[in-house]
Amino acid sequence: NEMPFFTALGKVDQSTMHLSPSTLQMRHEDGNLYLQVEINGKKALYAFDTGANFSVISESEASRLGLAVISVNTSIGDSSGNHVGIRVAVAKSLRVGGLYLRDVAFGVLPDAQPPFNELAEEKRGLLGIPILLAMHTVHWSNDGTFTLGHRCGRFHLQTANLAFEQSFPVTHA
Repeated sequence: NEMPFFTALGKVDQSTMHLSPSTLQMRHEDGNLYLQVEINGKKALYAFDTGANFSVISESEASRLGLAVISVNTSIGDSSGNHVGIRVAVAKSLRVGGLYLRDVAFGVLPDAQPPFNELAEEKRGLLGIPILLAMHTVHWSNDGTFTLGHRCGRFHLQTANLAFEQSFPVTHA
């Protein structure tokens, strides 16, 4: 059932145009961690989600950003087990700190779909694994500091608090 959606995503070739080490202020609200992003020259505040295999935005957010939305005639399962219709949109540019991406795919969900139905207009987006992986390294702390793209010292899996096995996050608990 989800194959048409993933086929559409597979036609988009996200590319990193520039990456420089950056330190940003992150906002922690309602259990989410938000980062300032710029998509096609318009600012937004999106949550990042290490468990999302792809990035998503609401229909109204896609419209606000001027993105063309492509129907894919499918639905996906949400966290509650219900199925919801999803479409695809591609942002020509996305910036987060010193990261500049081209051709970034988003799943587009209805405005009535949680969590978007309860969020302010500029917060109706989630940054998924494809964007987080483009950051190369990320670090966030309780004081609201978020860093990306910094060279890390020698990596030791035994001391890492988060790593990836392909696109699956693995954490130490």
